[in-house]
Amino acid sequence: SNPACHKNSVETVQWYPHDTGMFLSSGMDNLLNVWDTNTLEVVEQFNIHQPIYNHHISSIATQHYLVAVGSRREVVNLCDLKSGSMTHTLKGHRSSVYTVQWSPLEEYTLATGSRDNRIFIWDIRRASSVVAVLDQYNGELHATSSKGRSCTSHNGAVRGIHFTYDGRFLLSYGTDNVLRLWDATNGKNTLVNYGKIYNTSSKGYQFSLSSEGLCDYVYLPTEGNIATYEVQTGRQLSTHRGHYNNVNCCCFNPYRQELYSGGSDSNILVWSCNDHYESYVKTKSRMKEQERDVDIKADDFKYYHDTWSSDEDAGALRQRILSGVTCPGTWLKNRDDVSIAIRLFNRTKFTYPSLPIFPLIFNETLPFEKIFTNCRDPSQLAEVLEGV
Repeated sequence: SNPACHKNSVETVQWYPHDTGMFLSSGMDNLLNVWDTNTLEVVEQFNIHQPIYNHHISSIATQHYLVAVGSRREVVNLCDLKSGSMTHTLKGHRSSVYTVQWSPLEEYTLATGSRDNRIFIWDIRRASSVVAVLDQYNGELHATSSKGRSCTSHNGAVRGIHFTYDGRFLLSYGTDNVLRLWDATNGKNTLVNYGKIYNTSSKGYQFSLSSEGLCDYVYLPTEGNIATYEVQTGRQLSTHRGHYNNVNCCCFNPYRQELYSGGSDSNILVWSCNDHYESYVKTKSRMKEQERDVDIKADDFKYYHDTWSSDEDAGALRQRILSGVTCPGTWLKNRDDVSIAIRLFNRTKFTYPSLPIFPLIFNETLPFEKIFTNCRDPSQLAEVLEGV
């Protein structure tokens, strides 16, 4: 009913970070609209002349009022809210720009993802602007890649990117159905494995993150559900089911600890996310009880290697890495979470429980400490450990 409304599908809506009296919307009608919340009128309008896939305004910027816009063009437009004009464009991509995101750490740093399979990091103060192109192989060409081939971030179009709250990492999703975690400080692929994540939506992929101090979580639309993963480990925590069709987007509210999702079934659902924190605390409490109560005889364990050097540097501790565990014929009756128990120095520790989805992947460091009161130098300690 509003004469100023978009004439085609709306792709992105975002509050002005510093004042709820204004918000921005963009869509496939080529327009970026700036709205007055009180009057519901458009107070400023930018015509990009191409369908807009995504826009984003920085939440920390104090020196500029720029809105980054990704559209069907291969350039990124920067619209200045203060002057009401498009200041300049960022050139470098070879195809449509699907997603844009300002860094929450550096106000002049911008990340963009494109149909050309690449993610660019920009510093808008520089003449060349491009700081880095993220390479999924970290500089090492794939065995099947031709020599000299330009680096790519995904084996498909990049449809969604999102910085973590501290700005140290960047998550990206592509049409190759892969979610990748990048170190924003050096541009390296961290190689965290989230598994295949399927979503058939033809538009931009809008996912969300939350940070509860203990761990960062990412919420990913996957077909008609929303999957929750731990950002740093790639471990899947849960799957939210409720939509009757494909889920197109989700957004986390840190103040109410709620997740909002929208789908092709024309429904917007509200999810409570407090369960993750409570589950984390309960799991840790249970693990501590198991460490305290478990009583395993030392004879049941054989130590094939000591953890101390036998050379001149006898006091240097070696780090032992458990590379594999086999348990053929194991039957998980109740499909409960699985963890590994490791006993050393008469102490038993458990890895963080993982979903019983094989192959199981554990990436943890379990420190064991013991004080040898009768040893005065490393050589005596080495003799004690050799006799274990």
